[in-house]
Amino acid sequence: MNRFSIKLIARTDYLHNDGRCQIVLQMFINGKRIYKNISILAFPDNLDQANQCLTYRKARAIPRAEIDAMNNIIANTRLRVMQVIDAANVEGRILDKQTFLARLDNDQSNKSFLDFMAAEIEALRPARDAGTIRSYKKILNKLRNFRSSITFADLTYDLVQKFEIRMCRDNLKPNSRWGGHKVVKKFINDAIKKNLIKESPYKYFRAYKVEAHISYLDSDELRTLIKLYSSNTLASPLQNVLRCFLFSCIAGGLRISDIKRLDHTNIQGNALVFDMYKFRMSKNKRIVIPVFDNSLNLVQRQMGKLFKTYSDQVTNRYLKQIMSIAGISKTVSFHVARHTFATQFLIEGGKLETLRDLLGHSKIETTMRYVHIVDRAKRDQMQTYSDTIKCWVEEHTKMKAV
Repeated sequence: MNRFSIKLIARTDYLHNDGRCQIVLQMFINGKRIYKNISILAFPDNLDQANQCLTYRKARAIPRAEIDAMNNIIANTRLRVMQVIDAANVEGRILDKQTFLARLDNDQSNKSFLDFMAAEIEALRPARDAGTIRSYKKILNKLRNFRSSITFADLTYDLVQKFEIRMCRDNLKPNSRWGGHKVVKKFINDAIKKNLIKESPYKYFRAYKVEAHISYLDSDELRTLIKLYSSNTLASPLQNVLRCFLFSCIAGGLRISDIKRLDHTNIQGNALVFDMYKFRMSKNKRIVIPVFDNSLNLVQRQMGKLFKTYSDQVTNRYLKQIMSIAGISKTVSFHVARHTFATQFLIEGGKLETLRDLLGHSKIETTMRYVHIVDRAKRDQMQTYSDTIKCWVEEHTKMKAV
């Protein structure tokens, strides 16, 4: 239960030139004093302390009707204050000053942010792919596990900090925590646009993303997969998935979301032309990729879709089986095909600006991460070569000594 008291007082320490002063509500919430300005100016002797209201004084220049209107404001504000306190007590929530004032000032404050988020996710379902909706719902469930009831007034910097701590205790990695905050922030911004909340608690909170390790296949591993595909020894579903994977590896690093939607109308002359599915809601980003026989031989000949595809989860499960059969020990998801294309393109001397256009990156900095990978791979190869030469030199020295 919240410890609470309320009293109507006159701020006589701030008198106006005509002798009036602010009439405010002084409250103590769990030991914290709070003044609530109710925009009322009156003379100090208009305040009836015993009855906690304003009274009409004939000698003063405030009409009786205006005094009555002021008392209505005071009564309504008291009622609003009690509603906030009662609601918090029902929830079992101990109010701090910030949360109390947020609930008091916002008529939407007692509405559930979690319910709002759930409704928004359902509204987005037709416009987002299934994977995105699953990600949104996953974060919603994490919020519910963190706190079963979150109102708009509860959305404070303190709550965001506690959510971060909870995710740390759940052993979520930095990028997973960053992703969780990103989703919550997205729906808070949606609430701001709908005037349900005034300010984002993320204004003073920053989640950090760690540069993730990029996994890709080297040229030997890629040749192994091409050889496996050409053998035609895989079960039909695995062969279908490998066909899509190899097409992405050698024909532009396409995402699985784009592979699924390609049909023969996207092949225009000697180019593959399509709008990136990822950016369908914000902007149309048209990609044009030159295609040659080695990639065209992977597509289905009959009209319609270029590839037989499966759900993302099934695709990645099949890829795991394919890598096991091929003797490749790396953990591979479909997105590894995109990284493989980018790194192999640069290794073979492709230009960074061309790679950016093929991948559909808006910023060259995004593409630059592949340069660092290639540079690192070159250093590793040079180190291996240097170690080999060192062994040769040492062996020659020993032989000469003998």
